[in-house]
Amino acid sequence: MVVGHSWGALAALALALADPAAVRGLVLLSGYYNPTLRADTLLVAPAAVPVLGDLLRHTVSPLFGAATLPLLVKGMFAPLPVPERFEEGFPHAMAVRPSQIRAEAQDGAGMAPQVRAMRDGYGGLRMPVVIMAGAEDKVVDVGRHAVRLREQIPGSELRLVPGAGHMVHHAAPGLVAEAVEAVSGRSAVPGSVTGLAA
Repeated sequence: MVVGHSWGALAALALALADPAAVRGLVLLSGYYNPTLRADTLLVAPAAVPVLGDLLRHTVSPLFGAATLPLLVKGMFAPLPVPERFEEGFPHAMAVRPSQIRAEAQDGAGMAPQVRAMRDGYGGLRMPVVIMAGAEDKVVDVGRHAVRLREQIPGSELRLVPGAGHMVHHAAPGLVAEAVEAVSGRSAVPGSVTGLAA
């Protein structure tokens, strides 16, 4: 069984489509599942471009990233506050390293093409699938992604968590654990849980 959050949900779906026999169930949290125009992708795309990206990643991008990171983190948890434990334990300096900026820029630039290539296969998924999202997610549009994916995967289940944002696994860990247990219980053969996080 595979659990994925945000970009990890996209990786979980890709694995299930590429090798359905290896995935006995999916729990998808706060994912991006259908191609839509995203301002954040356009903003980071230059950092993925050869030469120009190298220059940006070693000059202005780390400074810009360090200045905006607190707002980005706050936005991911909104409308709830950022948990103190996360704030203290999150490696802020690692998030603005040139190599990390490049990886995030490449992931962001590739999201829409990746889901465009995968979406026709969603209807063929036959393993148990629970789609979960915070009803107040400001990072990923719940209607265009979680709700729509429920319509695209026959037999899937949608669970929206009131008052939670993008970091639904922090806002409602018990509900996420219940979803994992529910999918595990419906899986034909017991499997291990693998987490994929953004």
